[in-house]
Amino acid sequence: WGIEDAKLAIKAKSYNEAVEILKHLAINHDTQAQSMLGAMYWFGEGTALNLEEGEKWSRLAAAKGDHQAIKLVHTIDE
Repeated sequence: WGIEDAKLAIKAKSYNEAVEILKHLAINHDTQAQSMLGAMYWFGEGTALNLEEGEKWSRLAAAKGDHQAIKLVHTIDE
């Protein structure tokens, strides 16, 4: 599984598959997957809204310099 597989799953609206792929990648320190997963949880896009998980994954990705995650963390902190 790779990030492109997750993007294809999202495009096909196969959100459960996308979340499963992203979780696997994020747990294995994939910064982009952490950022995408964080946003999905934070906004409830394709998954149940979960602010705690959204913040957790977004902060991990932001700490590694992911620009989208940094923007989201700034929004969280406001």
